[in-house]
Amino acid sequence: MLIFSNIELWAKARPEKKCLIHSHTELTYGELQREIDRIAHCVAAVVKKGGKIIVRLSNPVKQLVFILGASKAGAASIPIDISMPGEYVSNLAVSISPVLIIDDGHPLNCEKIAPLPVVTDDDLFLGSLSSGSTGPPKLVWRDHGSWVKAFPFQSRTFMLGSSDRLFLSGSMAYTANLNSCLHLLHEGGTVIFAGSKQPRSWVKEIIFYNISSIFMVPAHYRILLKSAENPLPHVKSLVSAGSKLDISTV
Repeated sequence: MLIFSNIELWAKARPEKKCLIHSHTELTYGELQREIDRIAHCVAAVVKKGGKIIVRLSNPVKQLVFILGASKAGAASIPIDISMPGEYVSNLAVSISPVLIIDDGHPLNCEKIAPLPVVTDDDLFLGSLSSGSTGPPKLVWRDHGSWVKAFPFQSRTFMLGSSDRLFLSGSMAYTANLNSCLHLLHEGGTVIFAGSKQPRSWVKEIIFYNISSIFMVPAHYRILLKSAENPLPHVKSLVSAGSKLDISTV
């Protein structure tokens, strides 16, 4: 099974269900599938199967949709945060020789389209950057199967399914955020991205969107707790990663 396979199934079964929300941007499963297909055919016209693409977009929905579209064209995306210095991006480009670098100032040119290649679950779809805690960040390549095969176990462990609404803060360049997002889309749920970096707005969004699951790093949980004046009873699943979650925050 491929990273986008279940999205195709949900687009047929529940095309009008909202799947991605960020500020004033909302996509249904049907709309998401059409965007994935559009990007896939555009990428296939300029990138051969197995080609590498650096993706540096500020909007998390656009970044996610591009990664999915590129994966359907058989390409592997390397998502990086917009805060990364240009010099780092240049050095990364030298080391991996990407076919494309997509950013806010250089969107995908969609003048030509091409048929899609056959993609299998052992094809690479993602190059994730390590934290660099023991030196410069290193690229770790992921294939479709390595993530999709883990999704059923994540669903059981974190008690997540199609009725859930997941809240995420931070960039899709952070692999754990990306994994959590793709996992819930695989399950047919709805992902809400934080509209700003202000924790008070996080609390408002968690309440407004009736969030049932949150994924954050410990530092963000500590910030959230300072802004949440009352309990959030609809939240049933909390997942933390990136560093140790201290007992007082628990």
